[in-house]
Amino acid sequence: MLRQGLAPLGGTAQLQLGAESAELTLENAGPQALAAWLLRARQEAGVAVREAHLQRRTQDGQAVWSGRLVLALAPR
Repeated sequence: MLRQGLAPLGGTAQLQLGAESAELTLENAGPQALAAWLLRARQEAGVAVREAHLQRRTQDGQAVWSGRLVLALAPR
């Protein structure tokens, strides 16, 4: 689920999965797309945001987020 939903976050969104955590790297992700992805990740995969290192800026008159999120994965 986590990798399948990356498209709305932009073509540069990358997800690296580890045993207990994942790191999501974003560049110019829209706030609605990021919020929807996080909600789905919480509901379907049981992840929680452990760290957020994000910067908000404006691109073409729209707010966008860039940076990285460290996510705690649910026990398997």
